[in-house]
Amino acid sequence: MLFRSEDGRSGVYHEGLPYRLDGVNVRPGAGITGELEKSPALLVTAVLKPDLSSVLTRTDRPCSRDGEIMAQARGDWGTPECGQGLPCFTSLAGLKKFSFWELVEARDFEGLVVTATADGASLEVRFKNVFGNAQEAQELVAHYEGGPGKPMPRFLKHPIPALAQGQDHVVTVPLVIDEDQKALPVQPDSRRGRFYELASLDWKGRLLDGATEIQVQVSHFVYRQYREKTPSK
Repeated sequence: MLFRSEDGRSGVYHEGLPYRLDGVNVRPGAGITGELEKSPALLVTAVLKPDLSSVLTRTDRPCSRDGEIMAQARGDWGTPECGQGLPCFTSLAGLKKFSFWELVEARDFEGLVVTATADGASLEVRFKNVFGNAQEAQELVAHYEGGPGKPMPRFLKHPIPALAQGQDHVVTVPLVIDEDQKALPVQPDSRRGRFYELASLDWKGRLLDGATEIQVQVSHFVYRQYREKTPSK
């Protein structure tokens, strides 16, 4: 939710859009939201439209700059609309200059499947070349958050080799790692220490003729879904 100030100091909250793609807000079309939640990877058709302010939902919840405690977000937590300020103070007029993606179609991408391992401590990410020609080498980046004190990111890079038509490759990604990037058992929620929990998986690759770059993010709710199935010890 982004704070939209009407006069610079006070106003009401406006509901923002639920997704982003490369920093640009994404508005699902009618009947598409469910598809976005159930699949780790999708092929989508979208139209870039102007004026982000036109698709926000006004609420009746008042808010004021004078009553908010300001915080500075980490550099990678900021947004194009608000920078690193938390909460987001801006104006509807200021948001008109930002575009958004309008999704018109979404369908499953069979070239990526994510499952949990039997012990619930890792994810198995299976890549398959479902296209009619060879697929060049790519990379899967596991993004972790945690550590003592202020949460900090850690990134583990997993190479994906070139794949012939119909060939697949599996990457095993631990849900928790230590400071030396070694796998750990899943940690209790209440515990904070020198470990890092998986936040997202980012896949960047060039498919088909090498002219189209597809970015896929397996987001945190996928990880939480598997973690909740892990029995407590």
